[in-house]
Amino acid sequence: MQVLNEHSDAYFNFINSIDSNRTRQSYEFCIQKFLNHYKTDLESLLKLPPNDISNLLKVIPVNFATEHKQMLSHLHMMVTKGMLPFHQNMKN
Repeated sequence: MQVLNEHSDAYFNFINSIDSNRTRQSYEFCIQKFLNHYKTDLESLLKLPPNDISNLLKVIPVNFATEHKQMLSHLHMMVTKGMLPFHQNMKN
């Protein structure tokens, strides 16, 4: 198994495939929030086996019919606090 690091070809190819500065800033913001949440750094994260990384990215199904108010409230809080970045100049 290839161990990734910030200087590997795979990481270099990925990070340089991001076209716009805004997308790169958004990516860097999100990955930093992720790293802060798990109290780790990028180098340590990239050394983890792929299954361990996948286990950090769990999707928990939620019933929107019964949980919609709480979900929308949480979404609003995340957006207003800048915790959920998105491109604001999207063209239709």
